[in-house]
Amino acid sequence: MSSRHSFYPLPRELHAEMGFRECLGFAMTLGLGAFLLFQAVTAAAAHDWLHAAFYLSSGLCFSGFLLLIRASLVGRRRITIEGTTLLPAEGHLIVPWSRKYFCAIALAMGSLIPAGSIMSIGIWSDRLNIPLTPGQAGVFSILGLPLSLFAAAFIATHISMQRTRSLTLSPKDLILPGMIKFHRTIRWADVKGIEMGSSTLGSAEIHVQVRRSGGQNDVKRRIYAERFSIGAAATLQLLRFYHANPQLRGELADHRAVERVLSYGLLDQGPSIDDSEAISW
Repeated sequence: MSSRHSFYPLPRELHAEMGFRECLGFAMTLGLGAFLLFQAVTAAAAHDWLHAAFYLSSGLCFSGFLLLIRASLVGRRRITIEGTTLLPAEGHLIVPWSRKYFCAIALAMGSLIPAGSIMSIGIWSDRLNIPLTPGQAGVFSILGLPLSLFAAAFIATHISMQRTRSLTLSPKDLILPGMIKFHRTIRWADVKGIEMGSSTLGSAEIHVQVRRSGGQNDVKRRIYAERFSIGAAATLQLLRFYHANPQLRGELADHRAVERVLSYGLLDQGPSIDDSEAISW
């Protein structure tokens, strides 16, 4: 399947630049992460391995959150999909999370495990000397281990439930990311419309408007499309294409949908796009 298109146009809702608060938050996270990593190097040079381990794991945690911001921004702004991943399976198509997004979460939460443990144990044993008031030390000594356990459970859940974090499309329905399949499955026949939400820098929300039976008001289901491997623009085109072309939904049951997405064929049925309108990031 061939197409003359070479990119997926970026919806106007995703053109937003970083505002003052976003820039300030990014700068503060970057600065604190760099400071902690510098402290780790200083402690290691002094052969103070407990403090070095604490500062290193804490600094890597902040680095993970910086990479998470970066992965979200890339997913929001992606217009080409070379090198991305789609998983054709028997009877349906799976759009998985971006590996960069998943790895950033794994780094941030994984680093929190040793950081929280060292903080609690070090403060309890008076071996970790960090600038805290007695009241702050008491609070952090209690919170450290629970944070470590939460981070470990968070990572285990994400690894074991990667499939539920994906977007799944079949000829009859689509399954949105979430925990319980019963609440995530939507029949194509019940989809009234698909539109880009008023997203912020940290997210790219696609709204799926769903009809409800019994005369009840329609509901909007949100999809955070910046997390997917193909990016928000291609995800929006994918959903809109198969919503508008029910006669082609049989492609979702085999490899034809993957070929259409990767060849930018989701734009074949729509208005022509001039490649000069592409936005490079």
